[in-house]
Amino acid sequence: MTSACGDRLDVDYFDGIWRQPHAVQMWVEQGMLHLVGKAVIRQIPLGQVQWSALSDGRAPRKALLPDDGKVCAQDIAGWDQWQQAHQPKLAAHARARSSAKWTVIAVSLLLAVAVWGYGCTWHIRP
Repeated sequence: MTSACGDRLDVDYFDGIWRQPHAVQMWVEQGMLHLVGKAVIRQIPLGQVQWSALSDGRAPRKALLPDDGKVCAQDIAGWDQWQQAHQPKLAAHARARSSAKWTVIAVSLLLAVAVWGYGCTWHIRP
């Protein structure tokens, strides 16, 4: 189950014990992530949840929970829409993390070109 319903999202909850997921509804209220389903009632402080980045393309969306559990959704659009509505700071963090990755790549390439250029001039000198 991975469809959005208002401020709630239907997701699969893996509790870290059983291999089978539990179908639950997920929502945010008063700084807590709520998971409620058949035989499942969980409340986790949002600061303890590690959210997947919005820029992960077509990868399944997931949130890692502090006790080795996780919440997964295959409905990428529904997850992203729900996440943006409930975690505006997270969207900015994901963009910053992506930007930092490209900055590291650009600096690495610049360094490689500088070292290569220095090596070429060193061989030319008599």
